[in-house]
Amino acid sequence: MPTATDSFSYSDGALPTVSGGLWTGVLGTINAASNVIKGNTTGDNVVRRTDGHSYTDDQDCQIVASVIPVTGDDDGGPCVRCQSGSSSFYLCDFSVVGGKWHIGYYYCNAGTFNLLGVGFDTTITAANGDVLKLRIAGTTLTASINGTDQSTRTDSNLTTGVPGIHISNNTNIRWDNWQSTAQVATFLAAPPVRPVGQAVKRAAYY
Repeated sequence: MPTATDSFSYSDGALPTVSGGLWTGVLGTINAASNVIKGNTTGDNVVRRTDGHSYTDDQDCQIVASVIPVTGDDDGGPCVRCQSGSSSFYLCDFSVVGGKWHIGYYYCNAGTFNLLGVGFDTTITAANGDVLKLRIAGTTLTASINGTDQSTRTDSNLTTGVPGIHISNNTNIRWDNWQSTAQVATFLAAPPVRPVGQAVKRAAYY
């Protein structure tokens, strides 16, 4: 499967618009700003990927922290299995507590966020450039930071969907360099089969 990427190298503005429809708003909206992305409204801002490709049900979503959250009210992170036509998805929510990354897994059902289990502090000091990733396989959600897996959670409410991104509020957080390895390749139609014994027309050279 090919890797889908986005470095957000667009003109400033609402991401669904300046990306040419590669992203669609789910809650609030996310803006491109100086080649990174930020929240546009106070509250939850979520977009989902709509690049015309299919994504496997077992999927991953990764972003890079360009500017980390700096207050307890700031959070956000990668989403998986975002639904079309409804504000439903899984979110791995990253915030910073005592200088360390704090993680909360959420199932969002039509805009209502439900914490899956208890949120937890990690031992990883938060820094700009950290790679924050969420993947789902079956019913198991696994977060990782810079390639190191963290505790998992399970939930069975959503079985399909596409990757997405969450940013809380419109102040401190900046994400960059999104990617997902779950994109399904679009193959060209196979060439026609030449009947056995049929001569191949040779090109004429002058």
